[in-house]
Amino acid sequence: MPPHHPPHHPPHHPPHRDAPAGLDRERLADALATLLPDARDRAFITRCLLDEGPHHHRGASYALILLAARALSLADVDAVAPSSGTPVPMRVPPTRAADEVPVYPLAVPDSAVGRIAAGDAHLAGALAACLVDGPPHHALANAALVAMLDALIRALEARR
Repeated sequence: MPPHHPPHHPPHHPPHRDAPAGLDRERLADALATLLPDARDRAFITRCLLDEGPHHHRGASYALILLAARALSLADVDAVAPSSGTPVPMRVPPTRAADEVPVYPLAVPDSAVGRIAAGDAHLAGALAACLVDGPPHHALANAALVAMLDALIRALEARR
């Protein structure tokens, strides 16, 4: 017997369904330019965000990143460059040594999780670990949004 899904909770879409119609790959890549100056990195992350994971995550990540990019533009923030942070690890077979795990060209800024954790290093580490955990489409969207929001907050704080 198939599982019951209430009308407001339809079954999940297959993980490799096309992104929602109307998502502009170049527009998303442009929105990531402040965070990822290298065109190849932008293309790679854009592909991960728009070609992987459930249909609804692709559209949600697209919308949130474009909104964050617009906020950065309105605040005249030209570059999002965290000085240090927790990198987003790539999912690799468990047979690889921990020091061999490659990372994506994005990180969750220490300044952002530090601000939220209010000086609690353990909480900051736990929050960063949560943000970079999970499938690439989740972890990369999290890292991009946190970095963009952190840059916006820093810019606004500097104006005070």
